[in-house]
Amino acid sequence: GQPYDFSGNIEKQIDFSKPFTGGPDDKGFDYFYGLSAPLDYPPYVYCENNRVTVLPVSVFKGYGLKTDDPAEKQKMQRKGVAAPGFDAGETLLTLTSKSVEYIKQQDDSTPFFLFVSLTAPHIPVLPRKEFLGTSGAGIYGDFVTELDWSVGRILNALKDKGFDDNTLVIFSSDDGASRLSFPLEYEKKYGHKPGGIYRGRKGTLHEGGHHVPFIVKWKNVVAAGSQNDETICLNDFYATCADIAGEETNEMQGLDSFSLLDLLLKGDEGDYSRRSTVYTNYKGRFSIREGDWKIDLNPDPEKRKLFNLKEDPGEKENLYGDIQYKGIEQELMDRITSIIVNGRSTEGPHIKTAAYWPQTYWLKKKKIKVFLLAGQSNMEGRARAYNLTDEDKERLEKASSHITLYYNHKKPVPLQVTTPSKYIQKKFETDQVFGPELFFGINLAEAYPEEKFIFIKRSKGGMSLYGAWNPNWDEEKAKAMKEDDDPRLYSDFIEYAHEVLSNFDTSEYELCGMLWVQGESDTGTKKAGTAPQDSYEENLKNLIAGVRREFDKPELPVIIFQVGAGKVVEAMKNIAKNDKNVSLIPQEDNENSKYYFRRNPPPVGHYVYESMKRIGTYFFEFFQKDYADRCFEEE
Repeated sequence: GQPYDFSGNIEKQIDFSKPFTGGPDDKGFDYFYGLSAPLDYPPYVYCENNRVTVLPVSVFKGYGLKTDDPAEKQKMQRKGVAAPGFDAGETLLTLTSKSVEYIKQQDDSTPFFLFVSLTAPHIPVLPRKEFLGTSGAGIYGDFVTELDWSVGRILNALKDKGFDDNTLVIFSSDDGASRLSFPLEYEKKYGHKPGGIYRGRKGTLHEGGHHVPFIVKWKNVVAAGSQNDETICLNDFYATCADIAGEETNEMQGLDSFSLLDLLLKGDEGDYSRRSTVYTNYKGRFSIREGDWKIDLNPDPEKRKLFNLKEDPGEKENLYGDIQYKGIEQELMDRITSIIVNGRSTEGPHIKTAAYWPQTYWLKKKKIKVFLLAGQSNMEGRARAYNLTDEDKERLEKASSHITLYYNHKKPVPLQVTTPSKYIQKKFETDQVFGPELFFGINLAEAYPEEKFIFIKRSKGGMSLYGAWNPNWDEEKAKAMKEDDDPRLYSDFIEYAHEVLSNFDTSEYELCGMLWVQGESDTGTKKAGTAPQDSYEENLKNLIAGVRREFDKPELPVIIFQVGAGKVVEAMKNIAKNDKNVSLIPQEDNENSKYYFRRNPPPVGHYVYESMKRIGTYFFEFFQKDYADRCFEEE
């Protein structure tokens, strides 16, 4: 949220006549004069030490808040209390004058430290009249000109006091230019880019938001006109000042601060321990630079960026995802992970910190999401893979890195099309096929790009629930269906799934659901009369209950694709109606229905490419609608 909320009338809860806490006086400074917030936030009143200099009894109505005019937005200030007569346009002059006054009060017998936090060129951009029109870059350029004048006055004050030969002066900024202070459209208007060659503005992860001047003046110590290309950070002030003052810091101080003193004394030959620099943007997203390389860790993989800043300082060529730079990507990821998890970038003991929040998505050890898939030939898949479009193949290639397919006791592979038996290849005139798992997986990976999945699939064409798939397998029933020489598929499926999952600790995975496509072999069979369809509901209930019991998931979601006819379909509908954790994807004969699925003509009779693609997609949509929340809930 915003640091200031006028609508909440928080100011009415503050007694401005009393001293405040938490200011510079409480942080080690001997004296403080300045503002309590940036100049676009109230209260608009100067503070001295731990009190306001004047009670803010007036109310400033605000400016530039409800406008699309960039010129007005440059001068934006929020509504709030103010000291009578407070003039924001005089603030830079006031702070400069106070700084000069402080310097005049010093003598050369006692070292002093002066920290000057000036308001230019932050919004509101309010240069004084004598500077208007002096820059050729609008009021922003004029404000920078006034800033130069301000710094000049402070340097002259040091010179007038005779401190010029023995004073370290550092000039820098906490951010690059903002879009409000110098709108993007003004770059063309005035022929000026405040970030120079660097892309981006304040609040972004690009260099233009973070790459700022760092100018040092230290007569007889730092050579005039010398330059150094080392990447440093303003955090380093702490360790540097301690080093200059000869003060020892303990391992719990300056956790991300590295001394610059050796760089200042020896230039390029100086010793500097910082390996990397961490960036954040307004949304709290992270980027890290180490050496020439920088990575933007956007939660969306499609928006992540990798730049070689030596070759490409303007960040124009995104190298993320290029196979030759995978090692660099991983090194940068490992480095920022180490910094965040350890709570520091300097050497020292681990600092316990809340390392896991939305912006550190990669740190959260996500559980692998597991899905069980079972059934007969239409789960096994008979759709011809040669019909897959280039777009399908591109989507599959991306999804395959997220999903491992365990299929019928074969070696696990990334999600892919499968090679059927020679008989199926001849019958369907294709050497590669796919089942519903393909587009279920593609959609799943696209919807949850940071997740990893395991599909455990056991299927065999022509097998019945009455016989091979029966949880209460019975030799007589299996013989009646002519399946007594086939595997006991239910028990084989359970053992197979347990075998796969035994490779993982139970804390590493979450069983999210089961997909079931089976029913034709129990419909209208002449093998065993009406017994298979008459008992289908009981057998399917037993199968679902058995799976849930075996994996200790009493509410495991089960999504069924409707196949078969008559009592088999009625059984599926009844179970879905009476079990809140079972969903049924319907199938209808009306060609105009959303749930009509075209098949090959007999004798092949299985779902064609378009239909199998839709079946897999519907499996995803039903899962997404009914069960995804529980699978992807906060871990």
